[in-house]
Amino acid sequence: MLYVVGKRHWIRRRKRRAFTKLLKIAKKLEKGGISTSEEERLIDQIAEVLKKDHPPKPLTIRLFICKRCRSFLRPGVNARVRIRSRRRPHLVITCLTCGQIRRIVYKPPRPPTKRSIGNVYGTRRQADQTVSRVSKEE
Repeated sequence: MLYVVGKRHWIRRRKRRAFTKLLKIAKKLEKGGISTSEEERLIDQIAEVLKKDHPPKPLTIRLFICKRCRSFLRPGVNARVRIRSRRRPHLVITCLTCGQIRRIVYKPPRPPTKRSIGNVYGTRRQADQTVSRVSKEE
């Protein structure tokens, strides 16, 4: 019997390949030590891959490519990164080339709960025993 691969399979496969290609390009950009013309060429490649195959954007591309001037943002070199806590805690990334400001809201990490400790120590009963033993020691 002949197995026929559907269209969705090929689309998924193409997107996966495009995503790995984006990761490789992002690693080259992160490494640094490349000329501005080479950097522009790599960013053009990223834009081309994103237009053609529509893969999900890796975090480095989403956060560290300026939408206005299309330059790769390196904190301390051509970008300023600040953490602010007014209203909601957020990250402010400022491009020092063109002045574009991006704000990314984030949730601060929560303290561990009994339930999350239970996942580490096995059953919930074992977690309760561990928590009570730790609290008695304090």
